[in-house]
Amino acid sequence: MPGRSPSPRTTPQAWATAFWGLVHTGAIAAGSTVVVDRATYASHYVGLLQARKYFGLRIDVAESDASGALSLDSLADVLDEHVSMVALTHVGSHRGLVNPVELAGEVIRRNTDAFYFIDACQSLGQLPVSVHAIGCDVLTGTGRKYLRAPRGTGVLFVAARILDRIDPPAIDGHSAEWVGAASYQLLSDARRFEQFEASMANRVGFGVAIDYALSWGIDAIRARIVELAEHLRSGLASLGDVEGLDGGHNRSGIVTFRERHREPADTQAVLRRAGISTSVVVARAARLDMDRDGVAAAVRASVHYYNTIGELDRVLDALAVPSRRGRHDEAHRGDPARAARL
Repeated sequence: MPGRSPSPRTTPQAWATAFWGLVHTGAIAAGSTVVVDRATYASHYVGLLQARKYFGLRIDVAESDASGALSLDSLADVLDEHVSMVALTHVGSHRGLVNPVELAGEVIRRNTDAFYFIDACQSLGQLPVSVHAIGCDVLTGTGRKYLRAPRGTGVLFVAARILDRIDPPAIDGHSAEWVGAASYQLLSDARRFEQFEASMANRVGFGVAIDYALSWGIDAIRARIVELAEHLRSGLASLGDVEGLDGGHNRSGIVTFRERHREPADTQAVLRRAGISTSVVVARAARLDMDRDGVAAAVRASVHYYNTIGELDRVLDALAVPSRRGRHDEAHRGDPARAARL
């Protein structure tokens, strides 16, 4: 399919290829405005800052609503004739809410002809993602997260209608034909975004991972992930000493939180000693959101469909204060299988 490039090495690389390719041709004009949401990821935002530095690009932020998700009213308010691009995040790296990117696409098309970029890095593999339903011009995503493909794989989608408006910033003899001593011709399909050197093993692994996810069904995967994630969120809220940070009305398998009496890195260490793998997200990954809310760091548990209720209860046991721990253990006494896992 024209406009779909398999397996760029990184999602930021794919995003930058499309963005700078539009800057090169003037389709994103110097001095124009790019609108982002507060969940924008660092690797994308620093590219916009670089474009602001060298081309006078303006950056405007569509605000969040009371739940923390993208406000469609705010998005509509910032769209005007100066906006050349809107870059939104489906699911942020720092909390588990799902932004209404399909509805946002309708708002964008009603108000502007700007290019519409979607960061689907955290949503591919756990949520249904349809470029047609979203109405986006560019979508990027990674293989290594919920698809569980090899690191260094990803996808770049570019709508066929804008393909010829992009001149990628790094081309070679695979993506363009050297037609004369002083001229070249970009390939007419998605290969213009690729380069000759690539890991074939990674690409095969990426394809197998996609096939595996599709064999289970994305709707079934989503239902299972949401069920497990909400179980964990409910349990964390019951501990009393834990602050959930996800927000939103529609949530994903990413569960972010912090304990009031411990730093996130210390919470992560407690969980690691209990055999539980989590990560810590820090403000420099999503400054527009985390700095505003005064959150320097948070623990991130990425729940997947292969997890079990028992494993999630191990998280709650590990974090429970002593008095709470006794009551929680009492509730599960007599379950030898669960005791063995702990």
